[in-house]
Amino acid sequence: MNVTSKDGSVVSWGGEVAGPILVHGASGGLLAVSLYEAEIGVEGQAELRKVSFFVSENTRQAIKVRAGANFEGAIRQCVGRYLENRIRNKWIPENKEFFSVDQYELISIYNDLASTAALV
Repeated sequence: MNVTSKDGSVVSWGGEVAGPILVHGASGGLLAVSLYEAEIGVEGQAELRKVSFFVSENTRQAIKVRAGANFEGAIRQCVGRYLENRIRNKWIPENKEFFSVDQYELISIYNDLASTAALV
């Protein structure tokens, strides 16, 4: 799929989000976040860019309450929609960019997807 930003940049993305990936702290213990990743291609750039999204355990649990057994698939879809929305609003990520996804925003995306029966 191609996503065009407001400034006309075209980003190609297969629509796939990998994850969850457990995150370990410096001491080796698990952190209360999971990592989701996507690879995108930017028009005019030869290399793919890996973009990583931290999703807190609280956010994951909030989606789980709403989505039930398929909550992991629902989270991946929500992170994918978040990425699409950001690109459309002129944000073109750099390679190996990491950022956290806000719980309120991810739940809002989930509610939008659920209300239009777009969740698979």
